[in-house]
Amino acid sequence: MLKVKALGANGKEQSHSVQVHGLATTFKWPLTFEAQSVILDSHYLILRWTLEYRLLATALASFPRVQVNAETNPVEKVEKERIDRIAHAPSLT
Repeated sequence: MLKVKALGANGKEQSHSVQVHGLATTFKWPLTFEAQSVILDSHYLILRWTLEYRLLATALASFPRVQVNAETNPVEKVEKERIDRIAHAPSLT
């Protein structure tokens, strides 16, 4: 279940639970007010593999290998490899 919250003027809010099926789920939700914003899963209970998370994972992918090989690699080489991986991560723009 995905928790959804609609926020309106003057502190109005209404919550709803949606059963999610597959990559995309369409639903209708009649509100008693005009929504100004909608918050999906505010407590991050469902994994969202967004571009930002993929970029972070790519940038951090070298750390386990660097930590394992730290005894055989000079510090400068390890740091250069880390910086290179971050520099070559896909851009957000």
